[in-house]
Amino acid sequence: MNTNNNVARRSSSSSMLKMGVPIVDDWKILKSGELVGCVKNHPVIENGDVIRTSPLQKTNGVAERSIVQTISGSKYKLGTPSAAQQRVDKKAKAAIAASKNGNKKVVKKNVAPPKKVVQKKAVSNGVTEKEKESKQAYQKAKNEFQLTGKVIGNGSYLLSGKSSRSTSGKSSILTCYKSVEGLPVGEALCAKLSPNLELLRREATNYEKVTRGLTRGKFVNFISFYGRASDDNTKQGAIVMEKGMMDCKSYIEQNGALEGKELRDVAIAAVSCLQAVHSANLVWTDMKSENFVVTSLDPLIIKGIDLESAMPTKKNPVDYSPEACPPEFAEAFMGGTGPYFILESSYDVWSMGMMLYELATGMTFFGNKSPSAITKILKASNFTPDTSGVTNDNLRNLIDSCLRINPKKRPSLTQILLHPYFITTGIGPFSF
Repeated sequence: MNTNNNVARRSSSSSMLKMGVPIVDDWKILKSGELVGCVKNHPVIENGDVIRTSPLQKTNGVAERSIVQTISGSKYKLGTPSAAQQRVDKKAKAAIAASKNGNKKVVKKNVAPPKKVVQKKAVSNGVTEKEKESKQAYQKAKNEFQLTGKVIGNGSYLLSGKSSRSTSGKSSILTCYKSVEGLPVGEALCAKLSPNLELLRREATNYEKVTRGLTRGKFVNFISFYGRASDDNTKQGAIVMEKGMMDCKSYIEQNGALEGKELRDVAIAAVSCLQAVHSANLVWTDMKSENFVVTSLDPLIIKGIDLESAMPTKKNPVDYSPEACPPEFAEAFMGGTGPYFILESSYDVWSMGMMLYELATGMTFFGNKSPSAITKILKASNFTPDTSGVTNDNLRNLIDSCLRINPKKRPSLTQILLHPYFITTGIGPFSF
Protein backbone atom coordinates (compact mmCIF):
# COMPACT_ATOMS: atom_id res chain seq x y z
CA MET A 1 0.00 0.00 0.00
CA ASN A 2 1.15 3.50 -0.79
CA THR A 3 1.14 5.34 2.54
CA ASN A 4 2.54 8.71 1.44
CA ASN A 5 0.55 11.70 0.28
CA ASN A 6 0.55 10.57 -3.36
CA VAL A 7 -2.60 8.47 -3.06
CA ALA A 8 -2.75 5.74 -5.69
CA ARG A 9 -5.87 5.23 -7.85
CA ARG A 10 -7.01 2.93 -8.30
CA SER A 11 -10.59 -30.45 0.05
CA SER A 12 -9.48 -34.27 0.59
CA SER A 13 -9.01 -36.17 -2.66
CA SER A 14 -12.27 -38.12 -2.34
CA SER A 15 -14.41 -35.04 -1.73
CA MET A 16 -12.67 -33.25 -4.57
CA LEU A 17 -13.33 -36.10 -6.96
CA LYS A 18 -16.98 -35.99 -5.98
CA MET A 19 -17.06 -32.30 -6.84
CA GLY A 20 -15.17 -32.93 -10.07
CA VAL A 21 -11.46 -32.09 -10.07
CA PRO A 22 -10.41 -30.59 -13.41
CA ILE A 23 -8.52 -33.13 -15.54
CA VAL A 24 -5.45 -32.20 -17.59
CA ASP A 25 -4.55 -34.39 -20.57
CA ASP A 26 -1.56 -34.27 -22.93
CA TRP A 27 0.27 -32.60 -20.05
CA LYS A 28 3.86 -31.59 -19.47
CA ILE A 29 5.74 -30.20 -16.45
CA LEU A 30 7.87 -27.21 -17.44
CA LYS A 31 11.26 -26.36 -15.90
CA SER A 32 9.50 -23.61 -13.98
CA GLY A 33 7.31 -26.23 -12.28
CA GLU A 34 4.20 -25.08 -14.17
CA LEU A 35 1.72 -27.59 -15.60
CA VAL A 36 0.67 -27.22 -19.24
CA GLY A 37 -1.98 -29.29 -21.00
CA CYS A 38 -5.57 -29.58 -22.27
CA VAL A 39 -8.12 -29.18 -19.49
CA LYS A 40 -11.63 -30.58 -19.08
CA ASN A 41 -14.27 -30.54 -16.31
CA HIS A 42 -13.02 -27.10 -15.29
CA PRO A 43 -15.70 -24.84 -13.71
CA VAL A 44 -14.72 -21.93 -15.95
CA ILE A 45 -12.48 -23.03 -18.83
CA GLU A 46 -14.00 -24.84 -21.79
CA ASN A 47 -13.10 -28.49 -22.41
CA GLY A 48 -10.09 -28.81 -24.70
CA ASP A 49 -8.63 -25.39 -23.93
CA VAL A 50 -4.91 -25.21 -23.13
CA ILE A 51 -4.16 -24.25 -19.53
CA ARG A 52 -0.87 -23.25 -17.94
CA THR A 53 -1.06 -23.28 -14.16
CA SER A 54 1.01 -21.61 -11.51
CA PRO A 55 4.00 -23.74 -10.32
CA LEU A 56 3.15 -27.05 -8.62
CA GLN A 57 3.87 -27.49 -4.93
CA LYS A 58 5.67 -30.79 -5.72
CA THR A 59 6.92 -32.09 -9.06
CA ASN A 60 8.57 -35.29 -7.82
CA GLY A 61 6.52 -38.43 -8.36
CA VAL A 62 4.06 -36.71 -10.69
CA ALA A 63 2.40 -39.36 -12.86
CA GLU A 64 -0.75 -40.24 -14.76
CA ARG A 65 -3.93 -40.42 -12.60
CA SER A 66 -2.26 -38.53 -9.75
CA ILE A 67 -3.68 -35.31 -8.27
CA VAL A 68 -1.37 -32.31 -8.12
CA GLN A 69 -1.74 -28.99 -6.33
CA THR A 70 -0.38 -25.60 -7.37
CA ILE A 71 1.16 -23.07 -5.02
CA SER A 72 -2.02 -21.00 -5.41
CA GLY A 73 -4.08 -23.93 -4.04
CA SER A 74 -5.73 -25.19 -7.26
CA LYS A 75 -5.89 -28.97 -7.75
CA TYR A 76 -5.85 -30.97 -11.00
CA LYS A 77 -6.03 -34.68 -11.87
CA LEU A 78 -3.47 -35.76 -14.47
CA GLY A 79 -4.59 -37.74 -17.50
CA THR A 80 -2.35 -38.99 -20.29
CA PRO A 81 1.05 -37.25 -20.42
CA SER A 82 2.28 -35.65 -23.63
CA ALA A 83 4.85 -37.36 -25.84
CA ALA A 84 7.41 -34.81 -24.68
CA GLN A 85 6.68 -35.62 -21.01
CA GLN A 86 6.91 -39.35 -21.73
CA ARG A 87 10.38 -38.82 -23.24
CA VAL A 88 11.44 -36.86 -20.14
CA ASP A 89 10.13 -39.64 -17.86
CA LYS A 90 11.86 -42.29 -20.00
CA LYS A 91 15.19 -40.48 -19.76
CA ALA A 92 14.77 -40.11 -15.99
CA LYS A 93 14.09 -43.86 -15.62
CA ALA A 94 17.08 -44.66 -17.83
CA ALA A 95 19.32 -42.45 -15.69
CA ILE A 96 18.13 -44.21 -12.53
CA ALA A 97 18.70 -47.62 -14.11
CA ALA A 98 22.19 -46.58 -15.24
CA SER A 99 23.09 -45.44 -11.75
CA LYS A 100 21.97 -48.84 -10.36
CA ASN A 101 24.09 -50.72 -12.89
CA GLY A 102 27.17 -48.97 -11.58
CA ASN A 103 30.18 -49.47 -13.79
CA LYS A 104 28.59 -52.04 -16.09
CA LYS A 105 29.51 -51.24 -19.66
CA VAL A 106 26.90 -51.22 -22.33
CA VAL A 107 28.30 -52.36 -25.67
CA LYS A 108 26.54 -50.91 -28.61
CA LYS A 109 26.42 -52.88 -31.84
CA ASN A 110 27.50 -51.22 -35.00
CA VAL A 111 24.29 -50.24 -36.63
CA ALA A 112 24.18 -48.49 -39.92
CA PRO A 113 22.54 -45.08 -39.70
CA PRO A 114 19.03 -44.93 -41.14
CA LYS A 115 18.75 -43.70 -44.65
CA LYS A 116 17.41 -40.25 -45.06
CA VAL A 117 14.01 -40.13 -46.66
CA VAL A 118 13.67 -37.06 -48.77
CA GLN A 119 10.04 -36.09 -49.27
CA LYS A 120 9.26 -34.33 -52.46
CA LYS A 121 7.56 -31.00 -51.94
CA ALA A 122 6.16 -28.41 -54.22
CA VAL A 123 8.85 -25.75 -53.89
CA SER A 124 8.88 -22.26 -55.29
CA ASN A 125 12.03 -20.27 -54.58
CA GLY A 126 12.80 -22.49 -51.59
CA VAL A 127 9.33 -22.10 -50.03
CA THR A 128 6.72 -24.87 -50.09
CA GLU A 129 3.15 -24.08 -51.13
CA LYS A 130 1.91 -24.91 -47.64
CA GLU A 131 4.43 -22.55 -46.05
CA LYS A 132 3.46 -19.86 -48.53
CA GLU A 133 -0.25 -20.29 -47.78
CA SER A 134 0.39 -20.20 -44.02
CA LYS A 135 2.43 -17.03 -44.35
CA GLN A 136 -0.29 -15.36 -46.42
CA ALA A 137 -3.00 -16.43 -43.95
CA TYR A 138 -1.00 -15.01 -41.04
CA GLN A 139 -0.33 -11.73 -42.81
CA LYS A 140 -4.04 -11.36 -43.56
CA ALA A 141 -4.94 -12.11 -39.93
CA LYS A 142 -2.22 -9.75 -38.69
CA ASN A 143 -3.75 -6.87 -40.63
CA GLU A 144 -7.36 -7.75 -39.78
CA PHE A 145 -6.82 -8.40 -36.07
CA GLN A 146 -3.93 -5.94 -35.54
CA LEU A 147 -1.66 -8.69 -34.23
CA THR A 148 1.56 -7.51 -32.60
CA GLY A 149 3.53 -10.66 -33.41
CA LYS A 150 3.87 -11.47 -29.71
CA VAL A 151 2.29 -14.42 -27.88
CA ILE A 152 1.55 -15.44 -24.29
CA GLY A 153 0.76 -18.73 -22.59
CA ASN A 154 3.34 -20.86 -24.40
CA GLY A 155 1.96 -19.65 -27.72
CA SER A 156 -1.66 -20.28 -26.74
CA TYR A 157 -2.76 -16.68 -27.28
CA LEU A 158 -1.87 -13.98 -29.81
CA LEU A 159 -1.62 -10.38 -28.59
CA SER A 160 -3.39 -7.63 -30.50
CA GLY A 161 -3.49 -3.84 -30.62
CA LYS A 162 -2.03 -1.32 -28.22
CA SER A 163 -1.79 -1.81 -24.48
CA SER A 164 -3.51 0.33 -21.85
CA ARG A 165 -3.07 0.56 -18.08
CA SER A 166 -5.33 -1.16 -15.55
CA THR A 167 -7.37 1.02 -13.19
CA SER A 168 -4.74 0.45 -10.48
CA GLY A 169 -1.96 1.42 -12.89
CA LYS A 170 0.00 -1.71 -12.00
CA SER A 171 -0.70 -3.82 -15.09
CA SER A 172 -0.88 -3.63 -18.88
CA ILE A 173 -4.16 -4.56 -20.54
CA LEU A 174 -4.22 -5.93 -24.11
CA THR A 175 -6.61 -7.73 -26.41
CA CYS A 176 -5.70 -11.32 -27.28
CA TYR A 177 -7.07 -14.23 -29.32
CA LYS A 178 -6.78 -17.98 -28.86
CA SER A 179 -4.18 -19.35 -31.27
CA VAL A 180 -4.80 -22.38 -33.47
CA GLU A 181 -1.89 -23.20 -35.77
CA GLY A 182 -0.67 -19.66 -35.28
CA LEU A 183 -3.92 -17.98 -36.36
CA PRO A 184 -6.48 -16.15 -34.18
CA VAL A 185 -9.80 -17.93 -33.53
CA GLY A 186 -12.89 -17.15 -31.45
CA GLU A 187 -13.92 -14.01 -29.64
CA ALA A 188 -11.51 -11.32 -28.49
CA LEU A 189 -10.22 -11.91 -24.97
CA CYS A 190 -8.49 -9.72 -22.40
CA ALA A 191 -4.86 -10.25 -21.35
CA LYS A 192 -3.52 -8.63 -18.19
CA LEU A 193 0.27 -8.54 -17.90
CA SER A 194 2.37 -7.50 -14.93
CA PRO A 195 5.85 -8.14 -13.49
CA ASN A 196 4.15 -8.34 -10.07
CA LEU A 197 3.48 -12.09 -9.94
CA GLU A 198 2.16 -11.89 -6.38
CA LEU A 199 -0.54 -9.48 -7.55
CA LEU A 200 -1.53 -11.62 -10.55
CA ARG A 201 -1.47 -14.85 -8.54
CA ARG A 202 -3.68 -13.27 -5.86
CA GLU A 203 -6.15 -12.07 -8.47
CA ALA A 204 -6.26 -15.49 -10.18
CA THR A 205 -6.84 -17.17 -6.80
CA ASN A 206 -9.56 -14.65 -5.94
CA TYR A 207 -11.36 -15.27 -9.25
CA GLU A 208 -11.35 -19.01 -8.51
CA LYS A 209 -12.67 -18.47 -4.96
CA VAL A 210 -15.40 -16.06 -6.03
CA THR A 211 -16.67 -18.00 -9.05
CA ARG A 212 -16.53 -21.57 -7.75
CA GLY A 213 -19.60 -21.37 -5.48
CA LEU A 214 -23.33 -21.18 -6.08
CA THR A 215 -23.21 -17.38 -5.68
CA ARG A 216 -20.57 -16.82 -8.37
CA GLY A 217 -21.93 -13.39 -9.18
CA LYS A 218 -21.73 -11.60 -12.51
CA PHE A 219 -17.96 -11.68 -13.01
CA VAL A 220 -16.13 -12.08 -16.32
CA ASN A 221 -15.04 -15.62 -17.15
CA PHE A 222 -11.52 -16.20 -15.83
CA ILE A 223 -9.56 -18.46 -18.23
CA SER A 224 -5.89 -18.87 -17.25
CA PHE A 225 -3.00 -17.60 -15.14
CA TYR A 226 0.56 -17.85 -16.44
CA GLY A 227 3.49 -17.33 -14.08
CA ARG A 228 5.56 -16.53 -17.14
CA ALA A 229 3.80 -14.68 -19.94
CA SER A 230 5.93 -16.33 -22.64
CA ASP A 231 9.43 -17.61 -23.40
CA ASP A 232 10.22 -14.16 -24.78
CA ASN A 233 8.62 -12.34 -21.83
CA THR A 234 9.93 -14.10 -18.74
CA LYS A 235 9.81 -11.01 -16.51
CA GLN A 236 6.02 -10.74 -16.62
CA GLY A 237 3.12 -13.00 -15.72
CA ALA A 238 -0.27 -12.93 -17.42
CA ILE A 239 -3.96 -13.51 -16.82
CA VAL A 240 -6.40 -14.27 -19.65
CA MET A 241 -10.10 -13.55 -19.17
CA GLU A 242 -13.30 -12.52 -20.90
CA LYS A 243 -13.17 -9.11 -22.53
CA GLY A 244 -15.74 -6.32 -22.24
CA MET A 245 -16.62 -3.58 -24.72
CA MET A 246 -15.82 -0.76 -22.31
CA ASP A 247 -15.89 -0.14 -18.58
CA CYS A 248 -19.11 0.96 -16.92
CA LYS A 249 -17.70 4.38 -16.04
CA SER A 250 -16.98 5.12 -19.71
CA TYR A 251 -20.47 3.95 -20.67
CA ILE A 252 -22.06 6.37 -18.19
CA GLU A 253 -19.84 9.24 -19.36
CA GLN A 254 -21.00 8.62 -22.94
CA ASN A 255 -24.68 7.87 -22.29
CA GLY A 256 -25.54 9.59 -19.03
CA ALA A 257 -27.31 8.26 -15.93
CA LEU A 258 -29.15 4.93 -16.05
CA GLU A 259 -32.89 4.82 -15.52
CA GLY A 260 -35.77 2.44 -14.83
CA LYS A 261 -35.33 -1.26 -15.50
CA GLU A 262 -31.86 -0.74 -16.98
CA LEU A 263 -30.66 0.89 -13.76
CA ARG A 264 -32.24 -1.82 -11.61
CA ASP A 265 -30.75 -4.66 -13.70
CA VAL A 266 -27.26 -3.16 -13.54
CA ALA A 267 -27.63 -2.59 -9.79
CA ILE A 268 -28.66 -6.23 -9.35
CA ALA A 269 -25.56 -7.39 -11.26
CA ALA A 270 -23.32 -5.20 -9.09
CA VAL A 271 -24.88 -6.44 -5.85
CA SER A 272 -24.63 -10.08 -6.99
CA CYS A 273 -20.89 -9.59 -7.54
CA LEU A 274 -20.50 -8.25 -4.04
CA GLN A 275 -22.57 -11.16 -2.70
CA ALA A 276 -20.13 -13.58 -4.39
CA VAL A 277 -17.09 -11.77 -2.98
CA HIS A 278 -18.44 -11.79 0.57
CA SER A 279 -19.57 -15.43 0.25
CA ALA A 280 -15.90 -16.22 -0.45
CA ASN A 281 -14.98 -14.43 2.82
CA LEU A 282 -13.27 -11.62 0.95
CA VAL A 283 -13.47 -7.84 1.02
CA TRP A 284 -13.21 -6.36 -2.47
CA THR A 285 -11.89 -2.91 -1.37
CA ASP A 286 -12.15 -1.68 -4.96
CA MET A 287 -15.81 -1.81 -5.96
CA LYS A 288 -16.37 1.02 -8.43
CA SER A 289 -17.82 1.62 -11.88
CA GLU A 290 -14.39 1.29 -13.54
CA ASN A 291 -14.20 -2.30 -12.31
CA PHE A 292 -17.30 -3.41 -14.21
CA VAL A 293 -17.27 -3.91 -17.98
CA VAL A 294 -20.14 -3.77 -20.45
CA THR A 295 -20.51 -7.10 -22.28
CA SER A 296 -23.82 -6.34 -24.04
CA LEU A 297 -25.57 -3.13 -25.07
CA ASP A 298 -29.07 -4.46 -25.80
CA PRO A 299 -29.87 -5.39 -23.15
CA LEU A 300 -27.24 -3.58 -21.11
CA ILE A 301 -25.22 -6.20 -19.22
CA ILE A 302 -22.23 -5.55 -16.97
CA LYS A 303 -19.75 -7.94 -15.34
CA GLY A 304 -17.22 -7.43 -12.55
CA ILE A 305 -13.44 -7.43 -13.07
CA ASP A 306 -10.24 -6.65 -11.16
CA LEU A 307 -9.99 -8.64 -7.92
CA GLU A 308 -6.28 -7.96 -7.44
CA SER A 309 -6.88 -5.96 -4.25
CA ALA A 310 -9.47 -8.26 -2.66
CA MET A 311 -8.29 -9.58 0.71
CA PRO A 312 -9.75 -11.95 3.31
CA THR A 313 -12.08 -10.46 5.93
CA LYS A 314 -10.22 -9.31 9.07
CA LYS A 315 -6.96 -8.92 7.09
CA ASN A 316 -5.23 -5.69 6.02
CA PRO A 317 -5.68 -3.88 2.70
CA VAL A 318 -2.97 -3.90 0.04
CA ASP A 319 -4.29 -0.92 -1.91
CA TYR A 320 -7.24 1.43 -2.06
CA SER A 321 -9.18 3.80 -4.30
CA PRO A 322 -10.21 7.07 -2.61
CA GLU A 323 -13.58 7.21 -4.40
CA ALA A 324 -14.46 3.72 -3.10
CA CYS A 325 -13.08 3.84 0.45
CA PRO A 326 -15.25 4.60 3.53
CA PRO A 327 -14.61 7.40 6.07
CA GLU A 328 -13.17 5.03 8.69
CA PHE A 329 -10.41 3.96 6.32
CA ALA A 330 -9.71 7.52 5.18
CA GLU A 331 -9.20 8.46 8.84
CA ALA A 332 -6.82 5.53 9.38
CA PHE A 333 -4.93 6.37 6.18
CA MET A 334 -4.49 10.03 7.09
CA GLY A 335 -3.40 8.94 10.56
CA GLY A 336 -0.69 6.68 9.15
CA THR A 337 -2.32 3.39 10.16
CA GLY A 338 -3.87 2.52 6.78
CA PRO A 339 -1.66 -0.58 6.24
CA TYR A 340 -2.93 -2.01 9.55
CA PHE A 341 -6.64 -1.30 8.97
CA ILE A 342 -8.85 -4.35 9.66
CA LEU A 343 -11.12 -5.06 6.71
CA GLU A 344 -14.83 -5.71 7.24
CA SER A 345 -17.64 -6.28 4.72
CA SER A 346 -19.04 -2.84 5.64
CA TYR A 347 -16.11 -1.37 3.65
CA ASP A 348 -17.63 -2.70 0.43
CA VAL A 349 -21.15 -1.69 1.39
CA TRP A 350 -19.99 1.93 1.45
CA SER A 351 -18.31 1.46 -1.95
CA MET A 352 -21.51 0.05 -3.38
CA GLY A 353 -23.46 3.06 -2.15
CA MET A 354 -21.05 5.35 -3.99
CA MET A 355 -21.31 3.28 -7.17
CA LEU A 356 -25.13 3.21 -7.07
CA TYR A 357 -25.11 7.00 -6.70
CA GLU A 358 -22.96 7.29 -9.84
CA LEU A 359 -25.21 4.92 -11.82
CA ALA A 360 -28.32 6.88 -10.85
CA THR A 361 -26.98 10.40 -11.36
CA GLY A 362 -24.38 9.93 -14.08
CA MET A 363 -21.82 11.70 -11.89
CA THR A 364 -19.25 10.57 -9.36
CA PHE A 365 -20.02 11.72 -5.82
CA PHE A 366 -16.81 13.73 -5.50
CA GLY A 367 -16.73 15.13 -9.04
CA ASN A 368 -13.25 15.98 -10.31
CA LYS A 369 -11.61 16.34 -6.89
CA SER A 370 -8.12 14.92 -6.48
CA PRO A 371 -7.49 11.66 -4.57
CA SER A 372 -5.93 13.53 -1.65
CA ALA A 373 -8.85 16.00 -1.52
CA ILE A 374 -11.36 13.13 -1.48
CA THR A 375 -9.53 11.42 1.38
CA LYS A 376 -9.53 14.65 3.42
CA ILE A 377 -13.27 15.20 2.83
CA LEU A 378 -14.06 11.66 3.94
CA LYS A 379 -12.02 12.14 7.11
CA ALA A 380 -13.76 15.37 8.11
CA SER A 381 -15.91 15.00 11.24
CA ASN A 382 -18.76 17.02 9.73
CA PHE A 383 -18.94 15.04 6.46
CA THR A 384 -22.49 13.95 5.58
CA PRO A 385 -23.20 12.46 2.13
CA ASP A 386 -25.78 14.42 0.12
CA THR A 387 -27.77 12.06 -2.12
CA SER A 388 -30.57 14.44 -3.08
CA GLY A 389 -29.58 14.07 -6.74
CA VAL A 390 -31.05 10.54 -6.78
CA THR A 391 -34.67 10.88 -7.93
CA ASN A 392 -35.93 7.35 -7.11
CA ASP A 393 -37.04 7.40 -3.47
CA ASN A 394 -36.41 3.71 -2.79
CA LEU A 395 -32.96 3.81 -4.38
CA ARG A 396 -32.03 6.98 -2.53
CA ASN A 397 -33.08 5.33 0.73
CA LEU A 398 -30.90 2.29 -0.09
CA ILE A 399 -27.91 4.48 -0.96
CA ASP A 400 -28.34 6.51 2.24
CA SER A 401 -28.28 3.32 4.32
CA CYS A 402 -25.07 2.18 2.58
CA LEU A 403 -23.42 5.58 3.15
CA ARG A 404 -23.93 5.75 6.91
CA ILE A 405 -20.83 7.12 8.60
CA ASN A 406 -20.96 4.51 11.34
CA PRO A 407 -19.96 1.22 9.64
CA LYS A 408 -21.90 -0.83 12.21
CA LYS A 409 -25.12 0.84 11.07
CA ARG A 410 -24.70 -0.04 7.40
CA PRO A 411 -26.97 -2.81 6.14
CA SER A 412 -25.86 -6.39 5.65
CA LEU A 413 -26.04 -7.89 2.19
CA THR A 414 -29.18 -9.80 3.17
CA GLN A 415 -30.84 -6.52 4.17
CA ILE A 416 -29.73 -4.95 0.91
CA LEU A 417 -31.09 -7.84 -1.17
CA LEU A 418 -34.46 -7.54 0.59
CA HIS A 419 -34.64 -3.76 0.26
CA PRO A 420 -37.84 -2.42 -1.38
CA TYR A 421 -35.81 -1.17 -4.35
CA PHE A 422 -35.07 -4.79 -5.35
CA ILE A 423 -38.41 -6.31 -4.35
CA THR A 424 -40.95 -6.63 -7.14
CA THR A 425 -43.43 -9.40 -6.21
CA GLY A 426 -42.64 -9.88 -2.57
CA ILE A 427 -39.62 -12.08 -3.37
CA GLY A 428 -36.16 -10.68 -4.05
CA PRO A 429 -34.26 -11.39 -7.26
CA PHE A 430 -31.58 -13.44 -5.49
CA SER A 431 -31.30 -16.91 -4.00
CA PHE A 432 -29.69 -17.46 -0.61
